[in-house]
Amino acid sequence: MHIQKTRLLTPGPTPILPQAAQAMLGAGIHHRTAEFRELYRGVLADLQAALGTAHDVLVMACSGTGAMEAAVANCFSPGDRVIVCSAGKFGERWVELTRAFGLDAVVIGAPYGQVVEPAALQQALAAHPEARGVFVQASESSTGAAHDVRAMGTIVKATGALFVVDAWVPARPGTKEAVNTFGKLGLESALVLGMKENQNLFKSIRNAPKYKFLPVEGANVYDILRHQSLVLTRDAAQALQGVLA
Repeated sequence: MHIQKTRLLTPGPTPILPQAAQAMLGAGIHHRTAEFRELYRGVLADLQAALGTAHDVLVMACSGTGAMEAAVANCFSPGDRVIVCSAGKFGERWVELTRAFGLDAVVIGAPYGQVVEPAALQQALAAHPEARGVFVQASESSTGAAHDVRAMGTIVKATGALFVVDAWVPARPGTKEAVNTFGKLGLESALVLGMKENQNLFKSIRNAPKYKFLPVEGANVYDILRHQSLVLTRDAAQALQGVLA
């Protein structure tokens, strides 16, 4: 059987490990058997370790947009006032989803390539103290711009609003956590491309000798080809197309 290999330089979907592709060729497991329950519990435990959390992790059989929709549909009710930070294509998707489910969306916009500043969010929350939630992209992958979700989170925490963030961003620099995460992915060594603003990611792997962080702005074909494994953040994947064009 011939399988064509492709390179997906997109925010999503992304390439999967060959081991994962091979595993999907195997026979299915009935979802009400002990074998499946053991496998599923292991997957959830590994995801908790990878994400650095002791809280529940939900596995969703959908695209990222499906997870965004689930957050809107399950955490809010029609008529709820929410604040949406929009600075690109995926921020606009938050706007579309909140309005589709009947929420009263107050939109804080910023031009493509820029971000919504924490001060603007603070002003919006002060003007709308009844707001039930705040939506934002940690990294607006359509432009590569990164919101200051830490500062925003501090502001939202002082209110009664729920902070909904579309992201996978290390919460704090930690070499052990980063190495464990890459190990769970089956990567013994890798070149990690990110935006220069991804300081948490840089600090997490700078003391790990088998992993190298490189700002995507300084990437070149030689660096990419001499590493067996390449890891990109979502914003870096989008920016890389312009660097190598």
